[in-house]
Amino acid sequence: MNENPVSENKTPLRLALVAHGCQPDSSSENRTGWEWAEGLAAAGADVTIFTDSTNSDAIEAYQGDVRRMTFATASASAEIGCRITWQ
Repeated sequence: MNENPVSENKTPLRLALVAHGCQPDSSSENRTGWEWAEGLAAAGADVTIFTDSTNSDAIEAYQGDVRRMTFATASASAEIGCRITWQ
């Protein structure tokens, strides 16, 4: 049995990943979003990452391999009004 189901397809799997934090040279939450995207792309999927615009500079400055990774950014605070209350 093939351990990599993405590679069985002749057409690459296309995935959307939503990661509030997504920076290649960071730590914690920001690095976790990046590692998910990088891992899925390395497995052969075409990944579109939706992330906060505060990550744009770090993503654009990255000199590594971003093949199979496409980024879409937006300002979460400006474009999504959200109020969370605890009861």
